[in-house]
Amino acid sequence: MTDLGLLPRYRWLTLLLVLSALVLFALKTPVLWGRLTSPVQLQQSDAINVERALILLRGDELYPDSTQGGPYLYTAYPPVFFYCEAALLEFIHNPWVPGRLLALGGYLGCGLLLGWWIGREVSVLWGCLGALGLWLLPAWCRWGTMDRPDTFFLFFNFAAFLILYGEIRTAAPRYGWLAAAGALNAISILIKQTSLTLTLSYLLICLLRRDWKKTSVFFLSSLVPVATVVLGETWVTQGLFLKHVFTWLNTGYDWSLLKNWLLRDFFAENGWLLSLIVLLAVLKEQPLFLLLQMGLVSLELFSLGRQGGAENYWLGFSLYGLFFVLESLWAPWRKGFTADLWEKRLQWACLFLFAVSIVRDGMDRTVIVPSQAEVTMKQDALGFFAPGDALALDSDLMIMSGRRIWIQPYEYTRMVNLGFWSSEPLIRDVQSKKFGTIELYDLPSQYLLPEIVVAAIRANYHLTIRKYGRVWLSPNKT
Repeated sequence: MTDLGLLPRYRWLTLLLVLSALVLFALKTPVLWGRLTSPVQLQQSDAINVERALILLRGDELYPDSTQGGPYLYTAYPPVFFYCEAALLEFIHNPWVPGRLLALGGYLGCGLLLGWWIGREVSVLWGCLGALGLWLLPAWCRWGTMDRPDTFFLFFNFAAFLILYGEIRTAAPRYGWLAAAGALNAISILIKQTSLTLTLSYLLICLLRRDWKKTSVFFLSSLVPVATVVLGETWVTQGLFLKHVFTWLNTGYDWSLLKNWLLRDFFAENGWLLSLIVLLAVLKEQPLFLLLQMGLVSLELFSLGRQGGAENYWLGFSLYGLFFVLESLWAPWRKGFTADLWEKRLQWACLFLFAVSIVRDGMDRTVIVPSQAEVTMKQDALGFFAPGDALALDSDLMIMSGRRIWIQPYEYTRMVNLGFWSSEPLIRDVQSKKFGTIELYDLPSQYLLPEIVVAAIRANYHLTIRKYGRVWLSPNKT
């Protein structure tokens, strides 16, 4: 373990910052626990990801042909996360907890990996600071407690990266570790496709170095499992798997969305980190592998312009950005800017910005637990549904009542508007009175469903209950 890089008499400032971050994180733990155990969804995708695990337990299709009939579900991810969630559901019978536990494991695991590496290479204090800095980031707090695969895949992705990063610095190659990195990389790709950034980064390094043995070990251990699953799922689903995880990902792009996300949210949370990354990339000599990975992860930010995009697209930037800054500024083997005065100014700039970020993130109140009023409202609304299948815009009501989720409203509407799906099968379901109850928002226009579908609902169903800003409709008598 090396020295902090700061003068010894200033170490107490870093220790004080670590203790402050620890206290702020401890104050957040009740919120994290409340989100983990909430009986209602934290975000619309919470419920649908629970449903995907339940689909596997029921033996139904994870990648249904929603162009021909219901359920009208869009599974945009490879299957590993949902298989893990379904396995946990065998033992944990609260449907909300297993997927959130996987996300929490990825959230905590990424912080521990970051802290372990920086603690080993730089110092224990800065390792603790890196881990706590990641855990306090609002986006990581949110997505690390939702039933989502994002933090889970990043754990395997980052673990594989650290192995490869260490191997590049090792004179004698250790092929067992390369195979382990390849296996971890395969798992991360089979959780979420964006994990391919690491594969591309390492591929470029291997091509430049012409090290074909390392290349073959890593890529065989990575791509053979991935190819096996992709080909198997494609065969079993008769091509529907590829439509779900590739073709139908094109939900539309809007440059104004990208602009709004960047200016409104991304820079507010990560602007300080971006500034340090750019500064250190210019002033310090960086390993090409680290630059490539940081660059490819940064390109993921363009996904914020995708219709339906959200802040999960910058989780990787935050993780690799913290690693980039801490590793490049203090790693003892790193060549770069050496003038003592400027070096210490860089260190103080980093320490100051880290302190501001930790205090700001620790005091953040945007990561919340659903209120008791919301829980009570949704529990009351369960009594408004007749027996049998139902169509609901609040998909967590279906999970809470033990019913199947029949539709993802936003995704369904996007698929119909883009011409991937037809609205005719759902209209036939409505006209045949398939649903005992349909829940809509109490609004003149249903922005989450196509107008033609809403018109069919109003023609075949009548209002029975109006409450909580929603309406519950029952089939017309024939």
